[in-house]
Amino acid sequence: MRCISVLPRAVGTAGTTPFGVKDDLSDAALARQVLEDNGAPTTDLQMVLGSSAIANLRGKQSVLF
Repeated sequence: MRCISVLPRAVGTAGTTPFGVKDDLSDAALARQVLEDNGAPTTDLQMVLGSSAIANLRGKQSVLF
């Protein structure tokens, strides 16, 4: 079986929780860019996040709250 070394639809670093840098929302921006680059509709987009990512949003992204 051949492994794929490049994942063109992946964003971020494996094992790293998104939104971990204070006031930096580039994780969401990069995810949207990948969707747009791959032809996804740009209306009614929703993001599903795990509890660690949500905790980072609440604790480190004070620009949102």
